[in-house]
Amino acid sequence: MPRFSAPTRLALIAMLAVAVSQIGATASAQGAEEPPAPLSPDQVLMVEPNGCWHVPGLGEYSFAYGNPGDVPLMGDWDGDGFDSPGMYRPSTGFVYLSNILPPNGGVGVADPSLTFFYGIAGDKIFVGDWDGDGTDTLGLLRNGRVFLSNVNATTSATQEFWFGELEDVPYGGDPDGDGTDGIILYRPSTGFVYYTDQIRPGDVARTDGDFFFGNPNDRFVAGDWDGDDAESAGVFRSRSATIFLNNRLQTSPADESIQLAWGSWDWTPVAGHLDPRPVASETSCRGKRSPLTGSPKVNLTNQVLIAKLSNARKGRPQEGINDADMVMEVIVEGGVGRWLAFYQTRYPAIVGPLRSVREVDAKLIKPFDARILTSGGPRIVRDAVAAVAVYEGDGTIPGYFRQGWRPKVYDLMYDVSRLPDLGWSGTPAPVWTFDTARPTGGQPASQVTVNQSIANIGVWTYDPDSGTYLRSQGGRALNDVAGVRITADTIVVVYVEQIDTGRRDSVGSVVPDYIVAGSGQAVVIRDGRAYPGTWVRETTAEHLTLLDWSGQELPMRPGRTWVHITPESGSAFWS
Repeated sequence: MPRFSAPTRLALIAMLAVAVSQIGATASAQGAEEPPAPLSPDQVLMVEPNGCWHVPGLGEYSFAYGNPGDVPLMGDWDGDGFDSPGMYRPSTGFVYLSNILPPNGGVGVADPSLTFFYGIAGDKIFVGDWDGDGTDTLGLLRNGRVFLSNVNATTSATQEFWFGELEDVPYGGDPDGDGTDGIILYRPSTGFVYYTDQIRPGDVARTDGDFFFGNPNDRFVAGDWDGDDAESAGVFRSRSATIFLNNRLQTSPADESIQLAWGSWDWTPVAGHLDPRPVASETSCRGKRSPLTGSPKVNLTNQVLIAKLSNARKGRPQEGINDADMVMEVIVEGGVGRWLAFYQTRYPAIVGPLRSVREVDAKLIKPFDARILTSGGPRIVRDAVAAVAVYEGDGTIPGYFRQGWRPKVYDLMYDVSRLPDLGWSGTPAPVWTFDTARPTGGQPASQVTVNQSIANIGVWTYDPDSGTYLRSQGGRALNDVAGVRITADTIVVVYVEQIDTGRRDSVGSVVPDYIVAGSGQAVVIRDGRAYPGTWVRETTAEHLTLLDWSGQELPMRPGRTWVHITPESGSAFWS
């Protein structure tokens, strides 16, 4: 196996040792406390892609461990009966394990003695006690071949054998509770589970059992859910943000379900036998919810950045659109759609093609305390926008450039790495109410057509696996410049009165404006259901509020909200 050079590894261990010594001092100060009895059974932890871990069984308990892209692991690395976190970093092949469960709101640090190189690119890493000594170590699945190690170090495999297929996801587990783990494989395409309990020498392991649990593309997790020392199956279903647990290794309904307050399709469930002593903290790696997406994010210090994008045929494919937290789609002259793309949780690298502002833009963006990128616009419109946001149109700041392969007029892009630092401080106010739980009622909405104008008819198709809607237009899938489908977690259609600006474009088309304060009809579409109702906005200084027919506020699904500002002459259909 390839390894880091000795100087690189020593430098890494030295840096980690300093951080671990600080945690060790805290642990020593608490050493006089009598350790309580361990919790039984296992608990499910939910891990975000950004390295934020949540423990639903301990209320709001959460901590940070790892970097974006790391694979979360959970195991008893020192044989003390309690599991603690680890992570595998595919970009380097290194494993980072810790024997300490971080405090609520804390940041975990790896144990230098448990930092080592393991496997090669493409390996699927998992955890188990392969020799029954009470200490968990690692295994890996490589193209259907399993390699198990009995020590947590860079070393050769203790056991090797074939088991499973290329798509299978491996887990360690003890199906019969004898203290020695076998291998559990989950096949995402079918929802089938296969396990081998007694690992025997030989080229191919025998399948000791198989069963079906959950739906295809659920996120699988193995654990001891009833405290009988035998692992069984669980799944996380992002559509409903629910964990389903089964205490038997057989096809049967779930024995328990856990409704989470938050969750997303890209969260990873892991299971562990936890030390139950939560350490109080006023903070959490969850931090505040993102004001635009409702998702837990660590860094909320970015000022809202808005980009005015083209959705004309010549302006496609757009760049940076799939980084947007929210999009408002508005019709301009000629019935063409333009997008106000809002960024706060993260900025795109490049965004465009950029087009000019219109009268309604200042009224829509006023509550966001934002900065806006645009190709320009009439002086009176630019001044109106500058009165409610930081106007940074073409020519006012560095970073604008023309992309040679795009048609003229539709080729203006912006390099966000060159965005000036304005010294802004603050946190944007929440835009919507968010909830992972789908509202009751509603109408089936797997296919949605939003007709804002003859020239701008958007079609959204619900994908139940991801819980998102996929955009099409003109009979074609709408992808970004990287070929990734443009999606939304929630679609909102608000009907507004169109008025005349008195201006005409170069071919005589009316330049429209809209009344976007007051109230009107609306529909919120999420999770395969449509909820007709109304929108209310007393002044343009406020965000839109969306209500059902009974006057109750309709929550958005956490993630990207796509708002169609639709003339009253437009329409929306769903089925």
